Amino acid sequence: MKIHIPFLLAISLIPLLLLGLAGCNSGVPQEELDAANAQLESVNAQLETEQAKTAELESRLTQAAHLETARGLLADGWGISGSQVLAFLAAVQDSGDPELKTAMGELLQGFISSLDSLPPELVGQTLAAVQGAGDLQVADTVQALLFAVAQGRGGPELLAVAQAVHLAGNEPLEQVISSILAEVLGQQGSADLAQSISDLASTSTDPAVVQTLQKLGEPSEEFIQQVQEQLDAAGVTALQDGFPKTYLPPEGDPATFYASVVEQLRQILELSGMGTP
Repeated sequence: MKIHIPFLLAISLIPLLLLGLAGCNSGVPQEELDAANAQLESVNAQLETEQAKTAELESRLTQAAHLETARGLLADGWGISGSQVLAFLAAVQDSGDPELKTAMGELLQGFISSLDSLPPELVGQTLAAVQGAGDLQVADTVQALLFAVAQGRGGPELLAVAQAVHLAGNEPLEQVISSILAEVLGQQGSADLAQSISDLASTSTDPAVVQTLQKLGEPSEEFIQQVQEQLDAAGVTALQDGFPKTYLPPEGDPATFYASVVEQLRQILELSGMGTP
């Protein structure tokens, strides 16, 4: 690490150095040399203090940067993957609950209505995946979905596609249909979407619906890893050791853990009097 000596402090060293050099070649009184050495030692001590303060500040800023990244991740929340939604919709279609199917179809229809159209490249990928799967039921349901979407409809058709694709167990097909779901649901925030779905399906007693609904409310492993890496880098033991247990329901509380991160960030930056970042 390079040591930067403040300009004024450097200027103050010059006469001390000159006096020291002069003392080597002339008869400078010992008391003057002692005074000069004492002043030089004082300046050196001041330099060491400034260097220590600078190192501490750099360490705090680095720690704060990692905590701020973790705070941002927690504030944004985790996204709902298309594959999670696909499994849930398939469970709804399989449930035999006509009211739930109708309500979910209407919810999806609301999202589809806000679309101008599906991207042409996504439609091409979908048709290629359907052809590669060679499943007639999937082909029929996908064709019906694409036609309905082109007409500004498609809620019930999307449920039927989710069921057929989930049963087919074809990974490329699941990926492309998940992409369609992501496109359809892309304008809706993940938290709002999860809440809307939960409100509709919370009364269902179907085990598959309950299980897949629960998974929609859980963050991905990637999200957990990203937050954990930032907390580990920040080095705040109480936060890094407590995550994700103290964050994830049912044992944890996301709001309380988030508040703890914010409070720790305030303390590090000594900003206790400011509002929430």
